[in-house]
Amino acid sequence: MENPILKIEKIKAEKRLDYFTSAFIFVYWLAVFYRYNHIPDVIPIHYDIDGSIDNYGNKIFIFISPFLATIIYLGLFFGVKKPHKFHYNVTITTENSERQYRNALQMIRVLNLGIVFSFFIIDIPILFTQDGIFKELNEVLFILIGIVPIFIIAYYTSKSYKIN
Repeated sequence: MENPILKIEKIKAEKRLDYFTSAFIFVYWLAVFYRYNHIPDVIPIHYDIDGSIDNYGNKIFIFISPFLATIIYLGLFFGVKKPHKFHYNVTITTENSERQYRNALQMIRVLNLGIVFSFFIIDIPILFTQDGIFKELNEVLFILIGIVPIFIIAYYTSKSYKIN
């Protein structure tokens, strides 16, 4: 059975979240451009599971993370136009479709912000390594970056069962 097709208008909180994520992408790019001349010519480009640096590269690599974050951001931002095509763990009916679609769209918006934030957090030690502030990533940071998306998905999935 096909899911009902609805146009879900953004509520004020969703618009704010989109604006905040867009602004965060902009700030991320500003930080990278601003700090570019302050970082060394060779920067860490990969960390092992313990948060220790295990590969280095030219400082031009600093632009890869905000580029990837922007591509993911745009993909998720524009990819949420058809929530009726998403996979749901609950049966979508005419009665629950608007609530389920809104929940799914909110999850994607929050995940989008979380992904952009994670990319930025990973780049902070690189951007400020010249100042001696950060030498290597803390393993707690890696755990948080891994747990936060799982928590977001689990929260919105459990919410979908409650609002069904």
